[in-house]
Amino acid sequence: MSMEFFVSYSRVDSLIAEPLIDSLREIYLDCDIFYDKNIPGGDPWWEVILDHIDKSVIFIYLLSNDSVSSPYCQAEFEEARRLQKQTIGVLVRGKTDLPPKLTKDQIIDMTSGVEKGITKLGGAIRHQLSKVPSTPPEPLSHQRTPCPNAQEPASKVVPVTKNQISPVPTVPVDSFLESLNLTGKRAWSAISIYEAPDLTHGWLISDVSVDFDNEIFVKPNEYEEAYLEFFKKNKDRLGLEFDGAKYSIVDFLPVGKRLHIKIQETKFSVVEFYWDKLRKEVEARKRFIRRIYDASDDELRVTFANIFVLHIIVFTQDDLFLITQRKKGIHRGTWQFSISEQVDEGDFSSKGSNPLEICFKRGLIEELALREDQHYKVSSFRILSLFLESHLPNIALCAFVKLDIDHNQLDRILKAHTTENVSSHDYLEPHVLEQEIRGYSYLEPKQLSTEISGGARKYHPDTGYLMRIAFNRYFGRDVEDNDSV
Repeated sequence: MSMEFFVSYSRVDSLIAEPLIDSLREIYLDCDIFYDKNIPGGDPWWEVILDHIDKSVIFIYLLSNDSVSSPYCQAEFEEARRLQKQTIGVLVRGKTDLPPKLTKDQIIDMTSGVEKGITKLGGAIRHQLSKVPSTPPEPLSHQRTPCPNAQEPASKVVPVTKNQISPVPTVPVDSFLESLNLTGKRAWSAISIYEAPDLTHGWLISDVSVDFDNEIFVKPNEYEEAYLEFFKKNKDRLGLEFDGAKYSIVDFLPVGKRLHIKIQETKFSVVEFYWDKLRKEVEARKRFIRRIYDASDDELRVTFANIFVLHIIVFTQDDLFLITQRKKGIHRGTWQFSISEQVDEGDFSSKGSNPLEICFKRGLIEELALREDQHYKVSSFRILSLFLESHLPNIALCAFVKLDIDHNQLDRILKAHTTENVSSHDYLEPHVLEQEIRGYSYLEPKQLSTEISGGARKYHPDTGYLMRIAFNRYFGRDVEDNDSV
């Protein structure tokens, strides 16, 4: 019989846990690695967890403030202590309040990443294996550790009810849905799903985790005929023959002061099919949107294909917001209050790295030729909200960066990076800046209210929403009627 290791972790730390578990499986080929994703649907999940802790020879506890405060992780740890299991604490996030029942010699530091820390973990495992007794010790008590809450599902994150969702101020969901019938309101067609608890600070990149669901997004069977007809009709016009992978947000949960997002892979053609269908069918679009707010705790909230996008608001060192005029796409010629970047497969290729940080950097280099440390610091990255773009519809993140350069320096960079001036060693496609951006300008924070209420420029549909969020971040409150200048 093979040995078994049990890994206890918080779902918020999935991006660290899963590459670590993969590394352990590569090293310990004759061992089973158990963690809670191994539980088959319908099984009595807490009994399964207790049984696997009992079977394990080593209990590995991934330590972060989220796991230490999780009642499920605490209960798993208590069960391992009851059974006197050999235990290793793996510190995966800094500034964690360590549990007092773990001694220093039981803890290894892996905050610098899985690749750098896996050797230390291997040494700790070998040491603990040498201490495993030939006969299991007597339990400290004969009562198994109870489930923290027998009514909760197996997820270690607490599901959120619709009453905890905070829509953008002054826009109730019902009123928002009714506005979808008013074409004149389309310029401001976006609404918050979740906002950072404090918009003046926002979520750090490390506060937002992305869980890659192994399941592929599947459209209902009743859509198949309409999808095939759409594909045939639009194959050349939309380039559907190059049917690459896209990533759709399908669920999301706030966990304390953090945000956890679940995504699934889908196809470009499937996304375009849903967008075409829901642009034409307003009532169907309303039903899909309503589900986001009304879905029960055990259901996926998003059941339409979408593309996971970062909308990055750029703020200069001298307190000006960058706005750009687009040269491509269905909204070409409109002005945008953000630069946009799709999350793609490459963002998940580096183990231990945050895919949002990689996407954020790529957007700044490809759109604006801005480089880390020269023009900005990653510590200035913020996520302000998860929001719905209803005109498609789509689910996106509103992001923010304050640059270390003023608008005059940014001018020089944008003017220098044209097709002729980009060298081959730049991490920048030579055509990107010239083709994506027709023009650019700047807004002072006090100008936002006027632009929201009806500026002279023709804006992208999401602009009013993004300006409201930026106004709230800068002034610490929502826009009011008397703010117009």
